[in-house]
Amino acid sequence: MAKQHLTWTLQELRLLDTVRNPCWLSRPCVEDPLSTLLWANKVAIDRFGQIRPRSEQGEHLANADAEFIADRQRRITLSEQEVLGRGNSLHFVLNIKKALFITFDNVRDDEGFASIYTRPIWIRHDSGKEERLMLSQLEESMPADKARAVAMQHHGPNGAMLFDSNGVLLQANDRAARELRESGLPDAGVLLEDVLSGDSNGAPNTSRASEALDALFLRNQPSHRLTITSCGASGSRSHTLYAMFPAEDPVTREAALLLTSADVTPEKELELELNAVKEKLQRQNELLQHSNEALEAEKEAISQETAKLKAQQSMLQKRLQQALQMHLQPRTSVNTESPADKTLRLLDSLLQGNIPSIAQIVALQNDICCAGDLREPLNLREQLVHSSGLSSEVGHAIAEMLQGTNNTAATRLATIRGRQRHAEVIVAEDLLHLPELSGKGGARGAGMPAYHLTATTSGNMQHALRPHMLHAVIPRVERLLQVAESSWSFDSLELQEASGNMPLSSLGFYLIQRQGLIKDLNLVEDKLPEYLRAIEEGYNNTNPYHNRAHATAVLHMTHMLISHPGGLRDLGVVDNVTLLACYIAAISHDFGHPGLNNDFLIKTHNDLALTYNDISPLEMFHSAASAKVLRTHRFMENLPTQSKLAMRSTTIELILATDMKKHFNVLSQFQSTFKAPSRKSMSAIHTAPGLGTAEPAASEQRVVSTMSSAPPEHKLLALQCALKLADVGHLSTTQAVHKKWTSRLEAEFFAQGDEERKRNMTISPLMDRHNKTGVSKSQVGFFEIVALPLYKAYCECFPGAQPALEAVKANYAMWHADLQPHPGQPSSHPPCN
Repeated sequence: MAKQHLTWTLQELRLLDTVRNPCWLSRPCVEDPLSTLLWANKVAIDRFGQIRPRSEQGEHLANADAEFIADRQRRITLSEQEVLGRGNSLHFVLNIKKALFITFDNVRDDEGFASIYTRPIWIRHDSGKEERLMLSQLEESMPADKARAVAMQHHGPNGAMLFDSNGVLLQANDRAARELRESGLPDAGVLLEDVLSGDSNGAPNTSRASEALDALFLRNQPSHRLTITSCGASGSRSHTLYAMFPAEDPVTREAALLLTSADVTPEKELELELNAVKEKLQRQNELLQHSNEALEAEKEAISQETAKLKAQQSMLQKRLQQALQMHLQPRTSVNTESPADKTLRLLDSLLQGNIPSIAQIVALQNDICCAGDLREPLNLREQLVHSSGLSSEVGHAIAEMLQGTNNTAATRLATIRGRQRHAEVIVAEDLLHLPELSGKGGARGAGMPAYHLTATTSGNMQHALRPHMLHAVIPRVERLLQVAESSWSFDSLELQEASGNMPLSSLGFYLIQRQGLIKDLNLVEDKLPEYLRAIEEGYNNTNPYHNRAHATAVLHMTHMLISHPGGLRDLGVVDNVTLLACYIAAISHDFGHPGLNNDFLIKTHNDLALTYNDISPLEMFHSAASAKVLRTHRFMENLPTQSKLAMRSTTIELILATDMKKHFNVLSQFQSTFKAPSRKSMSAIHTAPGLGTAEPAASEQRVVSTMSSAPPEHKLLALQCALKLADVGHLSTTQAVHKKWTSRLEAEFFAQGDEERKRNMTISPLMDRHNKTGVSKSQVGFFEIVALPLYKAYCECFPGAQPALEAVKANYAMWHADLQPHPGQPSSHPPCN
């Protein structure tokens, strides 16, 4: 059955002429906004004028601004939908002038704002037809600030209701009215207990309403709040916060209750979750407190145990040092002191006031007369072969490494050093790659492919290199580069694997960039990676030892000895140009290495040996061939000519010094150059009462604190010694890395031995894979004769390299511990050149 509604005739509406508020009847229509106003009461006509004819409404509407038209259209649309369509009431707070001047002809400009209530009303026309129209009533005129406050109250996000002191609803804003309708409450007679119901079926809760009324009107509390949880039909929960305040009914001036409501479901759910988390954290905190107490007790016990262990460690270290002194005594009995060293020692003793005996002078005279090179130990080959701590094969191997098959070339070096600096200019174009070594003049047997330097700079040779930005690296490579920059412990083989077989170019570009050389020297940044890749491609990947990973390791150690805090750069040995020269020398020091040593090239009359007169053929070739690569990739073209010449000279001297045939010569010069300046001048000796009363002073290595004002040749000597350390740098790595490189060197030695066997040559010592005495079995001799003296001499002058020496000692102790009790033990692992 349809719901009955009250119907008015137009005649009955004239009763509204007696009310004091303006009223009007309208039919809102979106399609025809001009014909909405149908009737107005007398109060409205007296105040706002007559209803405009349709034509005048159209003229005024056409002259209105777009914002007004849009707002008017919005209100008409809302009214048509809500009032005429759904039968709901509406409330607007409007500017009277703007809202009514289209339909009334005498709206004053000084009209302010008003609260306008609109509700549906059924009208019966004279024809008997019933129609739902819209009755609007202007409730109250108000200033702008009050109009805004009323609009905020009615259209705000929270509901607001006014109850009398008995809890009967007097008024509700739009939000609250909508909530009441959604709750199914009646339009009139709503009570406070109905609103404060928390049950899903809406049952009243009188206790909550009574408590609120008592709190505000009997106990005179300033406010009363409560949160009510409701459960929906789907089982979902909602939480509403009701805040009640004492108020006054503006109509009757009697006490009233103002209630505001707000949906706090998200906040309440979060509060419940936080409370649950808080309880959980409290329980965990209690457990942690118990655990902390247990940990403190355990920590105290560990602290006591640590103190005991430290005391035991200190005692064990002392015992270890004693054991090392007792058991790690050198097994070799080789005197590596050269005639020059003996002469300097005798002169030092003389300057201290000690007169040598005739026998000492005669012995020194004989040594000088018999020596081919005053910087070389006397009779070194005989000493090594007949040393009680070395097998004959190991002795021969070290002798060949340090002096070659004979000493003729070594003795000539003392007289032709000036020619070495320019020897690379005679490299023929056909030596840009190592020739195919076959037949008696070659280095490899039939069926063995020749090795070509794929990155050489011949104009007819094109290598497939693309410009490569080496600093755009993956995280793993970047981490390894950072380790290489600052740590003594570094594995270049790991970088080779991580960088896609580009360890040398990656580390080279990284260090040059990090040291600021690109900016400071104005290097051509696009050409630098091309040069580094060309050099890298010039290393033979088939070489187990002399490959790009070895060059990378040498570069790393060179960097640490020079650029690490306390290194040669801090001491003033290098400037930017010299530092770049050191990096280039390390990068290219074995460029194009064929995996065969100098002695093999000399014995087989290889073109390189013939070109360089059997004098350091490989080192001469490395220097010359890599210089041609530099000539093609001109990344230093912005350097001044003088700087280019200085860099080239330094690079040549450093690479040539890596020939192990010059080992004792370089080491002897280094030791004599960096002796403590304790020798007295001749004038001081002459003025002394007598030689026997002169002040004694020790002649020993000194710790060098600065070399900024040292002669250039002294700086060069320090750099040569540093590169020699770097060339055998894997001796100072971890034991695992050191063993890997030792195995690789042994494999390369055995490969040369295989080639010598094919050629019916005498197989070089330590290179016969059928003989169990390989490089891995001959380490102690090399450590004692070459490595330890070299590292110790360097670190006595430059203590910043002490970590490297300690690692060398640890590896030496490892090999020493592996020795069998019988003689004939290891010897060396030097770079085979």
